[in-house]
Amino acid sequence: MLRERRRRGALRRARTGGSGMVELFRLCGLIAVSLMTAAGITGFFGPKLRKIVKGPMILTIHRICGLGAVGFGLTHGMIYLLYLR
Repeated sequence: MLRERRRRGALRRARTGGSGMVELFRLCGLIAVSLMTAAGITGFFGPKLRKIVKGPMILTIHRICGLGAVGFGLTHGMIYLLYLR
């Protein structure tokens, strides 16, 4: 019984690619959601924010957050497809 539990645990660790890959998977997902939220806020409230902050700063923040969210989201998806599936 104990051997079987150990074997299952070893198989689970081997299948998930180790704890480092799982942590990277979670971190990429968290960063992607955070950046997408920031991009949504700067996109939705952009006209009001542009009255407060002059210049193209809000559009630049919106663009960087959107591209970062896409990049981290793709990394999150590739880790899932290649290691955690």
